[in-house]
Amino acid sequence: MNYLKLILAVIFFLLVKKDVVAQDKILPKTITVAQDGSGNYKTIQEAVNSVRDLGQERVKIYIKKGTYREKLVIPSWKTAISLIGEDAANTIITHNDYSGKPVERPGKDLFGNEKFVTYTTFTVLVQGNDFAAENLTIENSSGRVGQAR
Repeated sequence: MNYLKLILAVIFFLLVKKDVVAQDKILPKTITVAQDGSGNYKTIQEAVNSVRDLGQERVKIYIKKGTYREKLVIPSWKTAISLIGEDAANTIITHNDYSGKPVERPGKDLFGNEKFVTYTTFTVLVQGNDFAAENLTIENSSGRVGQAR
């Protein structure tokens, strides 16, 4: 009988302890991106991916000076995000796709095309609501190729 009481006491303790210890994950309201590793993340995409899905509170992603060669996607479930550059002239998000360029990996773009078309040559694709960007430059660095000839 004492053995049964001990087992019940342990089970009770574990259940109570779980409720006391279990807490929501605290997600930051500010994130810093720095290529040199001094921030929370080295790429803007990593920072965006870390933001709570369908978050109600604005998350400010501060981006240190540098040229970020990324094809950035902010999906529809990443909402209320602000990208804030350190300096508009020296905080640059760039990519070099152009219409007609063959897709390198995995062989097709987001829409199943083997070559990029105008609407898949974005540098930054924003699908999430309540997005803001300030104090940074977004560019397509493909040059005079494709549709831009």
